[in-house]
Amino acid sequence: MFSDNSLRKMDPAMSLSLINMKLRDQFSSLTEFMNYYDLSAALMDELQQTHGWHYDADNNQLKENG
Repeated sequence: MFSDNSLRKMDPAMSLSLINMKLRDQFSSLTEFMNYYDLSAALMDELQQTHGWHYDADNNQLKENG
């Protein structure tokens, strides 16, 4: 379902929603999510910078900056 390539191609709003759903329902951290799907840290950094997201560890979700 998730790969570095598929997340790069996915609509940013859709990927944000899907990742947050997985974080809420299945994973206790972004690192656990990334490890499960074998996603690179470089990809997550790229997505956060490109789309203006940040990871809120207290709430275990990606959020839009601002």
